[in-house]
Amino acid sequence: QFQYWEHQLVELHKLPLIVDRKNDYQTANDWHLPQDSECTYPCNVYIGFDPVRATHQKGGACSLLIFSRISGRLFLHEQDARGALHITNSGTDYCQGLTVLVDDHQGNLPLTPTKEDLAFGLDEYGDIHKRN
Repeated sequence: QFQYWEHQLVELHKLPLIVDRKNDYQTANDWHLPQDSECTYPCNVYIGFDPVRATHQKGGACSLLIFSRISGRLFLHEQDARGALHITNSGTDYCQGLTVLVDDHQGNLPLTPTKEDLAFGLDEYGDIHKRN
């Protein structure tokens, strides 16, 4: 459970997603609810603002954290995820203290053998899976 984040983040939102490993969401007609259930899995994304990081750190930019409950650990933490999330680095996009948590609660994201990073290159449709 994410009890820590429920108390830490302001304006916390949970987005249940269905991730398709095989069909690119940008071109598939059924991207919202894929028809082939063998190539899909559920994943939860939590989005909120961390007031401590936003006020106490100079330029507390958007963070991306990816958890795997199967391995029982945080395996990816990007301090400044604006590039990965296609958020501009300048202007008035409100991303100070923004925190994005990806909860792989069924363990479907491909991990390296040391469980320290994602390994999409091992999947048959790795590029599509990574983009989705």
